[in-house]
Amino acid sequence: MQNPRWETDEEFDDGGTPMWRARQAHLQRQAKRTITINAPQPTPRTLREWWDSLTVAQCALIGYFVPMSLMASLVVGGVIFILALDWLERHGIIHPQ
Repeated sequence: MQNPRWETDEEFDDGGTPMWRARQAHLQRQAKRTITINAPQPTPRTLREWWDSLTVAQCALIGYFVPMSLMASLVVGGVIFILALDWLERHGIIHPQ
């Protein structure tokens, strides 16, 4: 049972101060933003926006495969150079010193 000396909600609720009532009225007048759950993300317009939208795993994959592909292109380019140089020497187009 509630203590009779305590204030009840009806006694305590005086409607608030004029400043509080004005603030509440202002908040009620403001347009409510609708929140859509699982809305598709907007398409990034710049490279920076695209990079910022990536997950950590996607950044890690890019950080792994981009340097690996650059090194692989160096290896393939070196092999092509060696094969081309050998072919040119065998056909007498260039002469080794």
